[in-house]
Amino acid sequence: MSEKQVVKSIQPRDIEMLHILYQYRALSTQQLMRRFQMTSHYANKKTHVLRNSDWIYSLPILSEKGRKMGACHCLTDKGISQLQKIGIPVERKAEDLKVTRSFLPYLLSANDLMIDLAPFGWRMRDSREIKSMYGLNRGNNIHGSLISPDGTEYGFYIFMSRSLPKYIMKVVREIKESTMHNFIIFTKGQASFSDFILKAVNPGKELITGGSLKVMPYTFGKTYLQFMDNEKNIFHVLSEHDITPLSEKPLLYSAFDRLVQHDGEEKYLVSLLDTDLMKIYSLKRYRKEAYDRDQRRILVLTHMREFHQELLQDVHHIDYEDIHPSEIQAAGTVTS
Repeated sequence: MSEKQVVKSIQPRDIEMLHILYQYRALSTQQLMRRFQMTSHYANKKTHVLRNSDWIYSLPILSEKGRKMGACHCLTDKGISQLQKIGIPVERKAEDLKVTRSFLPYLLSANDLMIDLAPFGWRMRDSREIKSMYGLNRGNNIHGSLISPDGTEYGFYIFMSRSLPKYIMKVVREIKESTMHNFIIFTKGQASFSDFILKAVNPGKELITGGSLKVMPYTFGKTYLQFMDNEKNIFHVLSEHDITPLSEKPLLYSAFDRLVQHDGEEKYLVSLLDTDLMKIYSLKRYRKEAYDRDQRRILVLTHMREFHQELLQDVHHIDYEDIHPSEIQAAGTVTS
């Protein structure tokens, strides 16, 4: 019988993996591969040895239909003690880091965001830290916060492919009652995307945050945050569409992004690539009398024209410019 493989001499990579599992609570094999630039073979070998050493334990990742889709890994108390031995400050035990089956898909999705956004200067606070910072109830659904390279903090929620109406209403209520002002809703299905927005823009019961409320499909949202938070990338996309920036935010309409030259006219530019509902409300307030006074149309950047046109069907002085998601990533590649 072959000898059971265990850690004989702890390596820097072992410490790194234990530390990030302490910070993130659970990571899939795929996430470890991306985070540490490991091959599938090496990642499986590493987790196998750490598991044999009783430093981590592994759980199956199940699809919504119950089919196994891989494995994720969590720390044991023995793994946490290894961090203590080399002087890394730890306050929680393995029991404190434990993840319920129902919360696991949300945690892995949140960790996926952070792994992909961290190289672009984003930071994340997890749900426990946010609840403690803002005095939120333990049962609050917020999944954490994302802090942009310029220091803006967004509370974020992740919706799976189909979210129950009562869950959507609970999130709407939490946002209304929150002392935070900026939020991002990531959705993993067209139904949850549309359902949340319909609840949030319900006439007379609009969800107002005092900051921004971005609603984006999950995969597109990651690409958008990676590249479009950079003004140089934005200018590149505009130049590819023959749009010339003229000035910063207009004084009268500070919710609009800037003044631009397009098709021989001065226009207000509003990017709805992030479907920021606070911008939607501002656009609806730019009524005929405001247009008659300013004589400036609005140029809306969109990657889902029909949906945005439906939201803004009562606003008649808008031109739409389609931006394909691939252009956003290409802009980041060119400017870097």
